[in-house]
Amino acid sequence: MKNSIKYCVAGVLSLLLFRGCLEPQTVENENAPYTMDIVSPKSGDSIVVGRNFITYSAEDNPNGGGFSQFEVFLNGLSHKVFAVSADSGSPKLYFDVDSSQTIGSKLSIFVTAYNRTGGYKTSEPVSGLVVKENTNPPNAPDSLIAPYITPTSILLVWVDNATNETGYEIYRSVNNNSNYSLLTTRPSNTISYADNTVSTNFNYFYKVRAINKYGASSFSNEVGISSGSSTSTSDTPSEVKGEVLGATQIKISWKLSSNSSLNGFEIQRRQSSTDNWTAIAYLPNTAREYLDNNLTASQAYSYRIVAIYSTKKTFSSIITVTTAYKDIPAPTNFSASYNAAEGHILLTWTNNSNQENGTYIERRDVANEFTVIAITQQGASSFQDPVFSQLNQSGITYQYRIRQLTTESFFTPYSNTESVIIPFTRPVAPKNFTMSELTEGERFLLNWTYQAGAYDYFEIYVREGDSPNYQVYTTSSMSYTLQGLEKTKIYGVKVRAVKGGYGGDYTSELTTPLLKPVNLVATLSYFITSPLVTLNWTNRAPNASYIEIERRNVGDINYSRIKTVGLTGPYQDSTVSVQSDYEYRIRVIRTVPPLATSGYSNISRIVIP
Repeated sequence: MKNSIKYCVAGVLSLLLFRGCLEPQTVENENAPYTMDIVSPKSGDSIVVGRNFITYSAEDNPNGGGFSQFEVFLNGLSHKVFAVSADSGSPKLYFDVDSSQTIGSKLSIFVTAYNRTGGYKTSEPVSGLVVKENTNPPNAPDSLIAPYITPTSILLVWVDNATNETGYEIYRSVNNNSNYSLLTTRPSNTISYADNTVSTNFNYFYKVRAINKYGASSFSNEVGISSGSSTSTSDTPSEVKGEVLGATQIKISWKLSSNSSLNGFEIQRRQSSTDNWTAIAYLPNTAREYLDNNLTASQAYSYRIVAIYSTKKTFSSIITVTTAYKDIPAPTNFSASYNAAEGHILLTWTNNSNQENGTYIERRDVANEFTVIAITQQGASSFQDPVFSQLNQSGITYQYRIRQLTTESFFTPYSNTESVIIPFTRPVAPKNFTMSELTEGERFLLNWTYQAGAYDYFEIYVREGDSPNYQVYTTSSMSYTLQGLEKTKIYGVKVRAVKGGYGGDYTSELTTPLLKPVNLVATLSYFITSPLVTLNWTNRAPNASYIEIERRNVGDINYSRIKTVGLTGPYQDSTVSVQSDYEYRIRVIRTVPPLATSGYSNISRIVIP
């Protein structure tokens, strides 16, 4: 059964991903998805400033392995990427129109769907989308969870999907999820609320909606929890570390050995041991770091990490970190691009301080944490990450960020984070493909060069004449001796690289030469008083089309073609002159596929007195 998806989505997709899955002489990706169609909006529709959802229909190839991600393009540029994990179901796709966009201006979108074999399918573009003022009720929040905090407090956390809300209404039901009443209204951009009015041994149900002057969104999902559950100190965040990033920013990181049933994290902070702890952020269960911004210079801050489970919370140990007395500017204009020809990712940036002692390059894929992969020398402004050849990781998205160690022994803030997709592409064709004859008509030395990223081995394709059937040989080197051929036959030869079981582009096809003529003899005679040179030879290439005869005056450098004749002689040259000294040579030519030529025969000299 074909994998198919039809749904409304809110997300965008990353970078063009392409992997050629080829049989010999085939250039089409056989595993590409069958369809990727945008159902709405349609060309000419109105869209609003803020978030606009896309309804689409996508059907994967049965051999595609399911969809891996979707990429939304806005005005021809990659806008958002939505990864699809094996158990996440269909993603929501959307695009955001910035508030700076002129009302009445027109935009265009298209979507590319990628599957797990590297195949992709791009929708037809939807154009002429007219931007209008957003007079719609806000989009509904979702992913509402209600982790238990204390016997008299329940924390609600949700995802804010709205861009034009003025607030959030939180509704609660006690012991019966059909009788809800308004509990409280919170400001715009709120993503959590602690209900401190609960009692033990009751069941509580919650739902949330966004509101603005044009109305209310639909409700989020409903969640329920029983108060009075006991807590445990297991599954506690550990190895909590704090790093100073100048005067206004601190990086907090931690480890957690288990995340089964983990709903997320709460980051708590205080400035002195007598202050109350304040929740400054709520993070998903995949988070393992947090950047605390807008801090005060030379100020000590204490932190602890709270792991939130459905029926408990656990607390990490407390760390205290003091910000630096000043900021040193972070590197800016950080960019990352994939160089397919050389198989690396090029990182570039602008240095903004002479107080740096090297740039720390950090990388992660979508499933892992950032890791330092390199430290550059002082003053460096670029770095090449040979990730393709080192890790053989094509068809994967990498994220990069950088920061610099300062002469004050603390780090600058981080640069922007850049994402790069290494497309799973077929290897490019080898270059400089040559064929040298070792034994006439029987053995040939093949040579080529290859510098475009990694490869596993090379395939040499050999066919007789213009037959569609090739015999395939393999080698791991860039040289191969082709032998055991029949002298009187013509062979076509081409080469390609193979990586990960996928063959790349072929070289141009070279043809083995025809057997050259031998025993060329020139004799002199006269017709009345005019000299006449007669040429005889032995032809060994019956599959050739004709003989090409060339002549030059002794002492000249270049030969001139004087005649093309049939394969068998003799040929009489009447264009000669007395008191001349000539040299002749011949070769055979084939003008029907496969095209071929021979080497030149022996040279035959004739002197005319």
